[in-house]
This record gives sequence, structure tokens and C-alpha cells, in this order.
Amino acid sequence: FEFMHKAQAGFDRFLTDGATNYLHYYANILGNCYYHFGEYREAIKYLKKTIQLPLWWKNVIFAPAIFNNLALSYQQLKEYDSAASWFKKSYESAVASKDSFYRALVQGNLGFTFYLQQHYDKALPLLEADYAGSMQAGQTGSATNAAMTLADIYIKKGQLQLAEKYINLSRQYVYGAPNAALLKYWYQNLFHLAKAKADYKNTSLFADSLIAYKDS
Repeated sequence: FEFMHKAQAGFDRFLTDGATNYLHYYANILGNCYYHFGEYREAIKYLKKTIQLPLWWKNVIFAPAIFNNLALSYQQLKEYDSAASWFKKSYESAVASKDSFYRALVQGNLGFTFYLQQHYDKALPLLEADYAGSMQAGQTGSATNAAMTLADIYIKKGQLQLAEKYINLSRQYVYGAPNAALLKYWYQNLFHLAKAKADYKNTSLFADSLIAYKDS
């Protein structure tokens, strides 16, 4: 928080002086810090201030990241239309900058927005693109997140072979870099898959594992 106060002071000082050469830097820092601490309205405020500065800021700050973070803030607030709009801007910017990984990542984030609204058919092709693009870029963490959501959707749709496919594809990465939140999602998918298959022995086993991570 001390760092944020210093950044806020710097932003206010340069705003008063009209020094736009530095404003973009402090606005971006503040926006991302507020997002990290769950202050999404404040994050939106400063990320939008970054965007509103002269266009040359795109030469020094990666534009797809700004748009993506702004969209994520709206997503956290469940303002899904605004989130989708900014994800699309992020995607267009990633295409313009020829960044294949960010293009895949943003498609996954947009897909997850549709997933949160239970628009599964809209979500699937975007999440599939995220998985494929992230794997191609060697970003296995992003690919695993996409795979977990894909497995969840396919379980809900009763397409259990496809669900099992994505569970198996992500297995080595889930266990290779243990993360409590990811393991919770992992066991949740395994539990629902076993239940859908009437595999009661594993349903009980995965239920126990899921309980161990319930607070993650």
C-alpha cells in the first residue's frame, strides 16, 4: 500500500503539472495494483485514464494488456457486456501487434466471460482457440486454465469423452506445478465426471480430495 500511495502522489503531481510523459506510467501501475487488491472500480478508473492519454502511450505500454486488464475488471464486477467489449479491443490490438499468445489468451478470457453467463456454445470455440494457441506458445499455465473450463463445459453438456480428453491433457501440468485453486477445479471436474459416469467409487474418492481444497 505504501508503494500505491507513492504512485498516487506521483500521478497527482504529474497531472497537476500536465506532464503526460509520466502520467501513463503511473496510471497503468495504479490500475494494475487496484485490480490486484480487488478494487475493480478504481482499477477501471486508472486504466481508462491510461487509455485517454495521447496515443503515443501505445509505444511504451503493451496495449493488449491494458485492454485485457480493463476487461477483467469489468468481468470481476459481472458487467459482462463491458468486459466483452474490452476483450474484443484487446484481441484486435493483439492481432495488430502480431502477438499470437495474447491473441489466444484474450479469446480464452472472452470465452470465460461467456462461460460465466452459461453461454457455453459461444464459449467453446474461444476456449479451444486459447488452449491451442497457449500450448503452441509454450504457455502451459494459460492452456491448463482453458482446459479446465473446457472439461467443465463438456461435463455439463454430457460430452464426457471430450471432458476426459481435456482432463488428461492437463494432468501433467496440474500436478507439475501444484496450485491450490487449480487443484480444487481439477478435483471438481474429476468428481463431476465420475458422477456423470456413475463411477461411485471414484466419486467418493474425488469428493474427499475436493473437500481438502474447498477453501482455496
